[in-house]
Amino acid sequence: MITAVLISLLSLILVFLFFIGLLRPLNFPNAIDQERFIDLENEVKLLKQTMQAEDVLLNNSLLKQN
Repeated sequence: MITAVLISLLSLILVFLFFIGLLRPLNFPNAIDQERFIDLENEVKLLKQTMQAEDVLLNNSLLKQN
């Protein structure tokens, strides 16, 4: 009887710790992860600007050909 209670308490504690471990990165991201995310955001912005500039150059060259 006592062992069953102890085992169930231990399993509840382990499940609780497991969910805290899963939810912690979502709620409290590491500073390194934030820096990487900011770097990726900046890289995406630069790629978008580059693609827009290439589109403008392509459109200008097509207009000159016509």
